[in-house]
Amino acid sequence: MRGRNTVETTAGSRSRMRERPPGQVKIDSKTFPVTDIGESGVVIDEYTGDLIAKQRVYFDLILPVGEKDEAFRCEASILKLEKGRMVAKFLDLRADARRVIRHIVAHRNAVISAPVPRAG
Repeated sequence: MRGRNTVETTAGSRSRMRERPPGQVKIDSKTFPVTDIGESGVVIDEYTGDLIAKQRVYFDLILPVGEKDEAFRCEASILKLEKGRMVAKFLDLRADARRVIRHIVAHRNAVISAPVPRAG
């Protein structure tokens, strides 16, 4: 039975999670690939905007959900900004975004193995 709050996973979506960044961040109409993500925050290695450390920022966090991407409005505080790397801490992350992030983190490094033949 599928619950309303579950994130469906297919072989295609699991493969897509391994083949591309765990998401994207859209700030001021510019989109940046996410290098790392967790429930506490996000890391972007190719940031080229004009934000500064300790600044509060609103952005769209674009994450893979099933076979499509979904945008979640987020608020974060910039912890560190150095040589194009931005580290931001989420402020009051929405429950639906948190659930998708948990799913991504849990499946990001999952290895899909072939079924083991049964003896018999």
